[in-house]
Amino acid sequence: MALALVNAYPPELARLTEALEIAYPKDREGMLLMRQMSRPRKNRRGEKGIHWVFDAEKLARLVQYCARDVEACRAVWNSPKLRPLIPAERQLQVIDAAINQRGIHFNRAFAEAACDLAARERTALNNKLEELTEGHITTVDQVVRLRDYINAHGHQMTSVGRRSIAAVLASDPDEATRQLLELRRQGARASTRKFLRFLAWANRDDRLRGTMRFHGGAPGRWSGRGPQLQNLKRNDLNMPATAVAAVLARDRKALAQYGPPLEVLASVSKAALDAAFGHQLMAADLSSIESRVLAWVAGETWKLELYREFDRCQDPQIEPYRVTARKMLRLPDDAVIGKTERQIGKAGDLAGGFGGSVGAWRRLVPEDERPDNEIFNDIHAWRTAHPKTVTFWHELMRAGPGRDPHRCPANRPGNHRLVR
Repeated sequence: MALALVNAYPPELARLTEALEIAYPKDREGMLLMRQMSRPRKNRRGEKGIHWVFDAEKLARLVQYCARDVEACRAVWNSPKLRPLIPAERQLQVIDAAINQRGIHFNRAFAEAACDLAARERTALNNKLEELTEGHITTVDQVVRLRDYINAHGHQMTSVGRRSIAAVLASDPDEATRQLLELRRQGARASTRKFLRFLAWANRDDRLRGTMRFHGGAPGRWSGRGPQLQNLKRNDLNMPATAVAAVLARDRKALAQYGPPLEVLASVSKAALDAAFGHQLMAADLSSIESRVLAWVAGETWKLELYREFDRCQDPQIEPYRVTARKMLRLPDDAVIGKTERQIGKAGDLAGGFGGSVGAWRRLVPEDERPDNEIFNDIHAWRTAHPKTVTFWHELMRAGPGRDPHRCPANRPGNHRLVR
């Protein structure tokens, strides 16, 4: 898997062998058998204890399935299309194994309390939803029923996502529709469900192991597994430590004073990570690392000089994300850039810097409720401000074996029409 990821191939064996053109017949029956035999089966009436699916015939079939996987792994390992790990990568892989084996400590009491509060809050929301729709819709997760119910009241929603809900609410709908959409928006917070993943992945010593995937991103960065610890919601609402205390006390009333309980739970979700007894919790971050390295390899000298000056004087008004935001928003050089505008400059670097468009922006800034054409204009402005980076993309496309840079509309020289 590590070899595949380092070479930017799919990590799953079936997809990997297909990409490498290795003959590997998919054995869905064997896969289902493997899953069946690796878990305790449900107890039949009157049974107690743990029981397994197991007999000699099934075991022989499972051995056959595993042997085929081993043969495929050998073929992958010997594929001339995969270069071996260089010593530095191998060293990182060993460090990654040590980190995943040691695990990350978490606050079990906090996670359990948050799970309890989230479950109670979702139950209350679902009860209100059921009452409002006279039993037609019973949970906020019944998206098709929600959409059809709202459309039957004079709307034309194609989804019940964040942007669609915001658009309908902005059109001043009737009171029943407004309440329905507000309930859906409050209850559809996936971030609060992470607490269940914490508990599912927890070991008896209150550590989460195996949560990092070495070289999970094509540029070489780690990605997450299980609870996705790197994607815990930021505390953008500036919730105080007393909100964490309210969660630990399972005090719904105290929690609600800071806002909708599920929203508050999501905002303080990082409190689930803590230091083990006798240890300190420390955090480190490489400042604007993707933006800096891209400017370096692309030769975007104005940006490199800007970073050097910012590192020297630490003046927030010349921070490159803010300067980029001014360029994208077409503001004068002395315009004051606040937190919201700065986020536009940062999103431009992270979404637009690697050829992304509206789709990449939506993934990085999911709370941005503006229409696609406005975001499209921001991406276009970012590209205009970074001509050498755009040229660098074209050079990469030409350098790729068997690649024609003119086949993709986004990469035709002089054409800034963006592809999602």
